[in-house]
Amino acid sequence: MLTKAKTGKPIAIVVENQIVAMPMVMAAVVEGRVNIAGGYDEDEIDRMIEILKKEQ
Repeated sequence: MLTKAKTGKPIAIVVENQIVAMPMVMAAVVEGRVNIAGGYDEDEIDRMIEILKKEQ
């Protein structure tokens, strides 16, 4: 499991060859559910959500 091996390290979220976020892995991703926390303001969060929704 990639996220288990990367616990405590940053991991890039890349969409269309652009890094949209670089959060720290706090725990392994289980059953496809994640929680992204950090120093993101509301505009940055909204932007990430929109980008990720487009990629589904």
